[in-house]
Amino acid sequence: MVKAFLLPIIALLILTACASHPPVEGASEMPEATLINTPPPSPPSSPLPTHDITIPDVTTPDTSPPISNSESPVPTSPPPPTPQIGERPTWEDVISFVCHYGTFSETIGLFDVAILEPDRMTAAQIGWLGERGTWTIGYVTVGEDHNLRRMDGGGPGGWASFYIDDGNDEPRQNANWQSYYVDAGHPMWQQIVIDRVQAVLRMGFDGIFLDTIDTAELIPETREGMADLIRKLRATFPDAKIVANRGFFMMEDFAPYISGIMFESFTGGYNFARQEYYTWRGNDLEWTRQRANDINRIRQTHYFPVFALDYADPEDLETIQALYDRAWEFDFLPAVSVIQLNRVFWRDIQPQTKRGIHSNLPRWQE
Repeated sequence: MVKAFLLPIIALLILTACASHPPVEGASEMPEATLINTPPPSPPSSPLPTHDITIPDVTTPDTSPPISNSESPVPTSPPPPTPQIGERPTWEDVISFVCHYGTFSETIGLFDVAILEPDRMTAAQIGWLGERGTWTIGYVTVGEDHNLRRMDGGGPGGWASFYIDDGNDEPRQNANWQSYYVDAGHPMWQQIVIDRVQAVLRMGFDGIFLDTIDTAELIPETREGMADLIRKLRATFPDAKIVANRGFFMMEDFAPYISGIMFESFTGGYNFARQEYYTWRGNDLEWTRQRANDINRIRQTHYFPVFALDYADPEDLETIQALYDRAWEFDFLPAVSVIQLNRVFWRDIQPQTKRGIHSNLPRWQE
């Protein structure tokens, strides 16, 4: 049974000044769940985008009602309904999703899939969402670290040996998010990620969202290690849903091991320098079409949901409708948010175009 007949808009906000969440007390040796971590986008007039598009104590769930410590959803018309206990759709049949890195809101339970920040949720809240038929996916970073670790001290500057050297004997930093690039194939880093995934799944999450895969495009010598890490995650957690964030340059390497993929800024993004939303035009738009076709070629033999997360002014309903419509034409599940990611919006909007008309997928061909 599909819970969300209307494909709502989710506004997900995390302050752009905050490059990472505060560390979890007592968990200094675990990589924390953080923001979606690709660098800010180029202006719409830029050359073809690569990966630099904007597009982040574990307990057993109990039956007590969760406490919502987030801001209430912004009032809309009509107001969001109350999530009801019920069966969830099969993974292949989900039609709505939210990507939310803020604190708990009952509105999350209206969506088929919720990609969430584990450090801002409780096991009870994850259990509550599961009872309402929502697939819960927890954030995990695989190509960058937001905590500098000494560990074996064998790396640049005397830090852990899995960090990438910046050429000056210091860990190479992603200046946009103050995080540090890692070699995903390093055994020590792989164990950190595996431990983190175990903790996330023990909270009751149905799966994991792999962010910062694109580090392996920026640092090509880490590509094989990234593919190896994703294979190990599938082998170690065979029943978990695994959703990849982008990684288009190496989809062939990891496609057999994932359960879904996110295409962030598929049509709409945000320019940090100009502090404004935009939609892709010309060559940039064509680039996204080519990547969508690449994804759908893989999906012809290995079908999985694609989550199209776009950004727009929440009051610009005309643009939001267009973003929904384009995603739907490629058989991508649409969601539109503001660039900051800690609030959930519910809107009475659904695609007006034919699903999958540009996908070439057999299920949508007449």
